Amino acid sequence: KSMDAATVDQETIGQQHGETVSLSIELDELPHADDKARLLDELGLGTEHALPVDADQVPDGLRDALAIVSLTEHELYGVLCDLAEVRSCGARATSSNPTLQVRALPAVRLPVGKRNERAVHVQIHKRLPETAVRMRASAAAARHAFMRPPTTASKADPCGPKLSNFIAAHLPADSRTVELRIYKDTGRGLGTTRSLAEGDVALRIPSGLLLTAPRLRARLRGTSVEAELQDVDDDTALALALLAACAEPVSAWTTYEALMPTAAEMPHYSSWGEAELEALDGTALADEARAAMAALHETFKIIVPRVAGKLFEGGGLISFERFRWAAAAVATRALLVDFGDGEGKVGTLVPVADMLNHHVRAPLASAHFDFESDSLIFSAAAAVPAGSQLRLFYGPLPGAELLLQYGFLDTDALDAEAVRFDVEPPDSEDESEMLKKAVLLACGRYTASHFVTIARPCSTRLLGALRLCLLDAEGLEGLVASGVDLEAGPINAVNESMVWSVLAQLLQQMRDNLPGGSADEDEALILKDSTLSTDLNPAAKLSYTLSIILKWRICQKRALDLAVDCSRRGEAAAVASF
Repeated sequence: KSMDAATVDQETIGQQHGETVSLSIELDELPHADDKARLLDELGLGTEHALPVDADQVPDGLRDALAIVSLTEHELYGVLCDLAEVRSCGARATSSNPTLQVRALPAVRLPVGKRNERAVHVQIHKRLPETAVRMRASAAAARHAFMRPPTTASKADPCGPKLSNFIAAHLPADSRTVELRIYKDTGRGLGTTRSLAEGDVALRIPSGLLLTAPRLRARLRGTSVEAELQDVDDDTALALALLAACAEPVSAWTTYEALMPTAAEMPHYSSWGEAELEALDGTALADEARAAMAALHETFKIIVPRVAGKLFEGGGLISFERFRWAAAAVATRALLVDFGDGEGKVGTLVPVADMLNHHVRAPLASAHFDFESDSLIFSAAAAVPAGSQLRLFYGPLPGAELLLQYGFLDTDALDAEAVRFDVEPPDSEDESEMLKKAVLLACGRYTASHFVTIARPCSTRLLGALRLCLLDAEGLEGLVASGVDLEAGPINAVNESMVWSVLAQLLQQMRDNLPGGSADEDEALILKDSTLSTDLNPAAKLSYTLSIILKWRICQKRALDLAVDCSRRGEAAAVASF
């Protein structure tokens, strides 16, 4: 769970100069920093912003700049495609009437979706100088309105008393107003019995309860196990730390394990059966899941026999099912925490807080470590009414990653789900192919990775990359000499016909690889399943994970169906033109 803290790495300078305060956005450490810098420049947005101290509202330019630096790879791709469309429209209008003055069009709407909007709210909250009192007040009002996800009907969880007893025994008084409930939309989750104002502590977890790989290594320094752990990755080491803590006769984790899901209940790829994997056949996700499962078996075979007898009290070995449970717990429940020791963020298992469900509008801020109380604190970034479910934002993760690691989908982002694939010249020592790669890198607007979505089935960037990849040597030489913008339109009729033909074949092959029938048939299957009674025929019900996989597959099919139709129409138009 990466949460808000990983969204943007930037620095604010709050030095007051007369009646303004300067705020600087650093791009150096951001992913895709070069593309974002070019985008800021093209939109006339800088990285240096002078803010009037007595202004009522955060300037639109700052909001837009923060939205851009917070874009994920997929969101950035969409914005760059929109700008290419604007450039293309402007070029066509100017060429048809050279005297026409083309007005700058509103190329993109910022922020891009709820995840990007959340990032903007969080960054304004963190970076806006304290001296900008009125701006902070208006920004807080907007943030509070955004960070209020709906709370569905709920009922008491049968394990609620066990969690209350655990909290009473191990957590301080300000964390004793959370309760375990079963919500209609998320299942088990944490609710608050008291209203929280911005800044109030919702949960405080003492440091002694936290499990991390570095702490395990430090505890075993100088023992016979230290050398065995040298080549073990941190996720595996954290899984071993969990198993060791649960094996201790008297341990908070021994008690807490009774509140955790079993291996079969973990919403993780390691609990998937053949039905789930077959439903994903034809996608990269199926290959990833099978490869990850094979790697898990290999890790168990190589690592566990070496350390189990030395690490666990009483010695002895552990089963693969036990190890799989611990690995799934790390993958689905660990948080990334910065302990302020200069080591950066560390995967951390945090009891109680690992029951916080995800929502893009979650009112809780990212966890921060408090040295004074030696504890990990989860505080409210916005007001939370009593009776609400407490939620956390896991990060701007794509649907495939949410599905693989956490076993759910972000329903707010389903329409933006993308089919990802690469388009680039083949690896070759042929001069023309090497030149094509050089052009892709030098122009700064082309990338190997492309995304097909319902809103953007055949993007200008994708077409531009294909135009370059399918050029013959003579055409490539002319392109380099003339500096033609590949995204602005066709290079020539022959090349354009090839582009649409290849694209249509590629997309059709990807669509044909997806199992099952049409998207509508998948949807009918889910609808039929929702009407089945588990009491009458439990075996006929789809598993929860399989129903989620089908929803993700429906998005993939609808995007590819639109893209195939778009490419066929483009191919027909290109042939007619030729």
